[in-house]
Amino acid sequence: MPPIALKWDAVAGPVISPYSTCLALGIDPVEALRNLKRMAKMGWTGAYGFYEAADYQESTKTPTLVKEWMAHHQGCRCWQC
Repeated sequence: MPPIALKWDAVAGPVISPYSTCLALGIDPVEALRNLKRMAKMGWTGAYGFYEAADYQESTKTPTLVKEWMAHHQGCRCWQC
């Protein structure tokens, strides 16, 4: 969505949201679940489910986790699978 992005040139690295993978469950559930399990193994979860995002702008190997939860993004509780 480059036309509406605040910064569209992800040169420094992407920001990845587990919520986006939850949206893919209806399209490719096998790959989406595999991705969610990988995110969970990488420590992207906390007391209330997945964190909001993983920001790779500072490092391509270790993301900065955005440790927030948005209630409307928590409908997917697949991290408990």
